[in-house]
Amino acid sequence: MKQLKCNFPPCEAVIAGSGFVTKCRFVFEAHANIHLWVKWLTLQHSHVFCMKCAANNGLAAESSLSSRKCPVCQKPLQQRLDTHEHSLSPPDGWKDLVLAGLAPKDILDCAGRALGFWQYQISTH
Repeated sequence: MKQLKCNFPPCEAVIAGSGFVTKCRFVFEAHANIHLWVKWLTLQHSHVFCMKCAANNGLAAESSLSSRKCPVCQKPLQQRLDTHEHSLSPPDGWKDLVLAGLAPKDILDCAGRALGFWQYQISTH
């Protein structure tokens, strides 16, 4: 898979240029046997939408943050950075600027998250 497709089921158009990406969260409660501690585990995955589907599903409008939901998994997207418009082929200068000054562990963390995003997209198409 070399190109991303819109994750909105009726559309599934190839996304060229820019798309909207969501940060959907699942929160699981896990009980530890030792000392009966309760831990919260948060897992994230992302969906990507073409600009038309993002606009039609209210992902681009910041005025409705409290009611915004992912059109695929219905998870609330109430934080400002839960959705973001991304250039899917940014210029090298932009990549240099964004990564400049980050610690190597943070750069590797970003790379790992990006690979996880692609793995999720591949597994769903």
